[in-house]
Amino acid sequence: MSSEYPIGDPTGGAAYRELRDPTTAIAASAGANALGSVIGGEASKSASKTQANAAANASAAQQRIATQQIDQMQKMQAQQIIELQNAQTDAINRGQNDRASAIQTLVDQRTDALARIYGSKDQALGVINNQRAEALQTFQPYMQVGEQGVSAIGQQLPYFQQTFGAEQFKQNLDPGYEFMKQQGLGAIRQGMNVGGGGSNIDRAATKFAEDYANTGYQNAFNRFTGQQQNIYNRLAGIAGIGQTATGQSANTGLGYGQLGAQTGLSYESLGAQTGLGYGQAIANTGLGYDQMIGSNQLGFGNTMASFNQGTGANIANLATGMGTATAQGITGQAQAQAAGDVGQANIYGGALSNLGQLGTQYAMYNTPGIQKALGLGQYAPQTGGVTAKDITGGIDFSYKPA
Repeated sequence: MSSEYPIGDPTGGAAYRELRDPTTAIAASAGANALGSVIGGEASKSASKTQANAAANASAAQQRIATQQIDQMQKMQAQQIIELQNAQTDAINRGQNDRASAIQTLVDQRTDALARIYGSKDQALGVINNQRAEALQTFQPYMQVGEQGVSAIGQQLPYFQQTFGAEQFKQNLDPGYEFMKQQGLGAIRQGMNVGGGGSNIDRAATKFAEDYANTGYQNAFNRFTGQQQNIYNRLAGIAGIGQTATGQSANTGLGYGQLGAQTGLSYESLGAQTGLGYGQAIANTGLGYDQMIGSNQLGFGNTMASFNQGTGANIANLATGMGTATAQGITGQAQAQAAGDVGQANIYGGALSNLGQLGTQYAMYNTPGIQKALGLGQYAPQTGGVTAKDITGGIDFSYKPA
């Protein structure tokens, strides 16, 4: 057959009898089938490639979006961590400042309280000392008198130490001693003269004089010692006033001293208790603020840990989703390519199967007995030829590379 008229020749040439040649038709059908299989296989492979590219592009888009979201989350996480750390630092600083201010207030209050307590103590002790001085001042005159009595006793010691002698006797005789003696002697002589006493008058006078002298001596001695005792007793009484005043002054001073000591001790105890109370308050205040600051730090730590955990989980989910999308894109791309390869193989397999069938038919129609019985080949009538366009309807089935 000719290349211009593959099936029959209308001009009556060598291919004129091929118009009704079934083997020629089978060959033409096989060529068309093979051409269609090639075109269909390429189309299937092209479609699968397009699908694989779409899957890869979708996976890449998901990866880009996930990467952008992860980057935004990480930036947001870093910014919020900075803000939390700044807030934590600010809270700690404010807590420490408040702690220092509260403790300083308590320290100032303690200082003021102790100053007032010890100021009151000094005032109380001052009052007690003034009262003591006034009380002791009341004893001063009596003590001075006592001192004068003691001084007078000292001055009279030579007198008190004198013994009774002739001089003392003379000094302490009754003022009318001589007169009374002379009167007594005169009366005795006169009485004796009246009775004619003779020598008895002298004996009687001597007796009277001796008796009167003894009585005068005793009186003088008693007067001397009585005067000594009287002066001493008076001076001792004056000294006793001072002694009593001194004792009372000492007791009064001791009482005021004890009162001052008790008062000072009471104020010291009050000051100690006040200082201890403020010390405990300061310690409790510091401990309370320390616990509050520690609790705030723990709270910020928990918040930061929770935030990091949540953000980490979100980032992990995005990363997992990105990995899943990548895997799905790779899987989809592989499945699309595999589907295209399988489709192409199926098309080629079908084409080969059809070619096999056409080959069988071609072999049968080339048998001389079949051709003669059916009026085919050289036994077919000469009716003219048809072109390939008459068969394909003008469609170009030639293979073109994709």
